[in-house]
Amino acid sequence: MPQMSDNEHKAELEITHAEAVSEPPMSDLEDLETSSVGSTESSCNRRVSLLYTSPRRGTGVVMDLVTGVANDMLQKGKEALESASNMKRDIKATVYDSLQGLYETVLSLSDSRNRHKCNLERERAQHAKELMRVERAHSKELQNFKQLLLSGLQAAHNDIAATLKETQAVRSWLGYEMDEPFKRIKEIREAQVELEAKLQSLKKLGSSKGSCEVPQILERKIEESLKSVGGRIGSLSSRLEILSSELGETRALITEKLDNIPHTQDEDKQKEEDIGWKQELKTIESKIDQITTIKHQCKQEPQKDLTPELITISEKLEIVSSELRTMREANKTIASPHMPSIETEIAVQEVRQTLDSIKEGVTKLNPYTSSRTFAQVAAKPRSEHKQQPNHTLIISSRDPKATSDNVLTKIRSTLDLKSPGLGWKRSGKRETKRS
Repeated sequence: MPQMSDNEHKAELEITHAEAVSEPPMSDLEDLETSSVGSTESSCNRRVSLLYTSPRRGTGVVMDLVTGVANDMLQKGKEALESASNMKRDIKATVYDSLQGLYETVLSLSDSRNRHKCNLERERAQHAKELMRVERAHSKELQNFKQLLLSGLQAAHNDIAATLKETQAVRSWLGYEMDEPFKRIKEIREAQVELEAKLQSLKKLGSSKGSCEVPQILERKIEESLKSVGGRIGSLSSRLEILSSELGETRALITEKLDNIPHTQDEDKQKEEDIGWKQELKTIESKIDQITTIKHQCKQEPQKDLTPELITISEKLEIVSSELRTMREANKTIASPHMPSIETEIAVQEVRQTLDSIKEGVTKLNPYTSSRTFAQVAAKPRSEHKQQPNHTLIISSRDPKATSDNVLTKIRSTLDLKSPGLGWKRSGKRETKRS
């Protein structure tokens, strides 16, 4: 009994010493596990932890010391049981088993705590990696958006510069093009101002001399000009009637002579002359139309000075009269050659047709012997005759009993010469000299 009491007293002293030396605060993990609203009251009544903690904040319990403390306590309990001699073996066995179970429980708890801490660190690392990935993706998106924005701004800047150049070019072009119209408008305005000044001066003169003198003078001048123009128009109309009658007579004569012209060997020349006559007639008619239009214009606008137009009309009439004289002289000089009969023309045509048919038949029978000139032969391209390759093959048989006929029959039966386009022209036998 005294030994038992001494051992128990030693164990109690060690426990109290451990409590006095190390009263560690709660770790961060324990704070997280026990952080609840109703845990404040229960934490005051619970047993103080025997585990050693580091003095630094946030590091938690050192798990290696926990297992060591548990092992020391197990060994002390075993020694105390061995020193107790008056205990039964069954009680000692149960105490041993309970102590061993407590030690294993402590080991499993420390292992689970280590695994939880490892998982926590792993989750923290994964969370940090995920944050880094999200930050990188976000920064990349921001960079892409920045690049896109910069490219858009650059394109807009280029477009603005291009539009500015175009507007400057259009402005300069408008200034260059509108310079002359502005000058003309200015000249017109100046002329208008001058005319207004002249009108004002004329009005003043009319009011000073009398309002009826100026218009009477103008009316006299207009009547005189109208009389002169009327006389000229009358003479022109009489001359036009004479010319139209002469043109009708010459046209009738020309049509009669053209109808009576025979078909001779010089038909081409005659056709050319007829075309020339017709063109001259057309020009004469166009000139007459011009004269009539001028006449109508003269009738419609009698107030204008028509002296230059009348001069041009008289010149044109003189040209027309000279052309008519030359046409009459040419019609007189035309001679009527001998006209062949219709029968002779039909016979000549039949002979030509028979000769052409004979020539075609000869060329069809023998196209190579057709009559060709040296130039035609030289101009014709040469027909390049493609020479087909000819090869001689010497074939011998390994069988000494096989003859040349047997070899040829085997070659013809095995080889297909039609599909590749080959030919078999000639085959010969070669005698081998045996010594």
